[in-house]
Amino acid sequence: MAKSSLVSLSFCCLMVFSSCLVGSDAQGRRPRQAFEHCRFDRINVLEPTRRIRAEAGITEVWDASEEQFRCAGVTFMRRTIEPGGLLLPMLTNAPELVYFLRGRALDGVLLPGCAETYQSIPESRREAEGRRLFDQHQKITRLSQGDVIAFPSGVAHWTYNDGDEPVVIVVLLDTSNSANQLDHDFPKRFYLAGSPQQPEHGVGYHDVRRSGNVFSGFDPELLSQAFGHVDYEIIKKLQCPEDIRGNIVRVGRLSIARPPRSRELEREQQEGSRRESEREREEEWRGRRESESEQERERQRKIEEEERREREEGGRREWEERGRREWEEPGRRERESECRRCSERGQREWYRQEYCAGGRCGNIFEARDSEVEGNICNARLTANIDQPSRADIYNPQAGRLTILNSYKLPILRHLDLSVTKGVLYRNALLAPHWNLDAHSMIYATRGRCQIQIVNDRGRCVFNGVLSAGQVVTVPQNFAVILKAREEGFEWLAFRTSHNPNSEYLAGPGSALTGMPREVIGRAYGLSDRQVGQLKHATQQARLIAPRPYQSPRRDIATQVLEALL
Repeated sequence: MAKSSLVSLSFCCLMVFSSCLVGSDAQGRRPRQAFEHCRFDRINVLEPTRRIRAEAGITEVWDASEEQFRCAGVTFMRRTIEPGGLLLPMLTNAPELVYFLRGRALDGVLLPGCAETYQSIPESRREAEGRRLFDQHQKITRLSQGDVIAFPSGVAHWTYNDGDEPVVIVVLLDTSNSANQLDHDFPKRFYLAGSPQQPEHGVGYHDVRRSGNVFSGFDPELLSQAFGHVDYEIIKKLQCPEDIRGNIVRVGRLSIARPPRSRELEREQQEGSRRESEREREEEWRGRRESESEQERERQRKIEEEERREREEGGRREWEERGRREWEEPGRRERESECRRCSERGQREWYRQEYCAGGRCGNIFEARDSEVEGNICNARLTANIDQPSRADIYNPQAGRLTILNSYKLPILRHLDLSVTKGVLYRNALLAPHWNLDAHSMIYATRGRCQIQIVNDRGRCVFNGVLSAGQVVTVPQNFAVILKAREEGFEWLAFRTSHNPNSEYLAGPGSALTGMPREVIGRAYGLSDRQVGQLKHATQQARLIAPRPYQSPRRDIATQVLEALL
């Protein structure tokens, strides 16, 4: 009986231990399948295999079936968006890490449950009477060269090129992330608009088919009811049955509410609004003057001057103070609904908008916006890694490294991803190293470099040149070394860990300098003098500057002097 109880207890402990392992893995990365087939005996430089043309841009896709991508659990794509182009709203089943190679754009991330905190109110009567009406939407992010933005799995987003040059972005999709519950080898893209072309994975990766958006498969009648019984013509537009523009469409100039990029632009915007208001008042006054007599015009002018002076001297402050006192009285819920109705009427009546936004209802928007403080809606999704001043490692003769991990961008902890921007100057070297806990996908952004990768058997599985626009995978614990060519080299290293660690083989702080001299001497068969040269020959860590040119005569003289010493 005691033996049976002991066996039962052991079994229960084993089950609890297994469930703990499963639970811990659910918060990290998904266990990669078929590890026995991921030997990485041969690594190749990869380029895009599919080029999909849309109306206002190009999407280039790497083959996700490549062994090094499947084993690392990632895939790549590159997009080019022409000026005035809009990447239609879309989402994927895997987290994305996007880097802006060139250009500037506006990016909207549709976070579930977050309020529409950006408001667009006509600044003048002319705008109110025209096409521009009151609008609210989620916040918009301004992105430019060197910016990184993170998209969690299943979060829809769109990108609009409002600049004068094409926008080029590189996208890493982490298909092995635990958030991906669909296809672990090929990413799936769900579009909210359009009928874009997508690679067909069922027959062959290189096949392309035209697909619909998420509205296309629903019954039009049910959709009409869901949107409040709107016209079927609107529902037909949503489903886009005959849209052949692709996933990047040309929209021209869009007027979207967004904060100015600087204080100077903010002041210019306010000054422009003031001038527009004065111009409108002047035009209105001129029209009245033409229809009135001279005496009537003079009387009206004095009345309007007096009213304007009263408003500037505190009339508006008294009006707002009276509105706040009324707000604090009982019946707040009724006044809140009245303010919402007032805001809706303001889309049709100009004076109602001014009354709602500046008087009794002004505090309603503040109360609503304060509810999003401190939650995911205010999470920072972007960071810039292109500015030299933000470098984490810098050598003025060799280059710089800028590391973006979860300490700098906390959202990366949820994605379990990170990225490093590297710059090597002419003929400079990145010391040999390995990644302790992550695969590294190196994307070349400019120039060329010689790269060597060594596996667990001490064999060089890749020895070649990596050029701009190409990708190579460095598996976990594989040693790698990079040397820039004459034109220099810049790259992005996407890693499958939110806070990866690297160990270097040479220079201060490396694995060799961390070992005692006796251990190094016995392990490599070196004399004490040779060990000293090995440990202290250079004080350059990680980024190694090229050796200055020396004449052969000086080299011989140096050798003789060293021999005498």
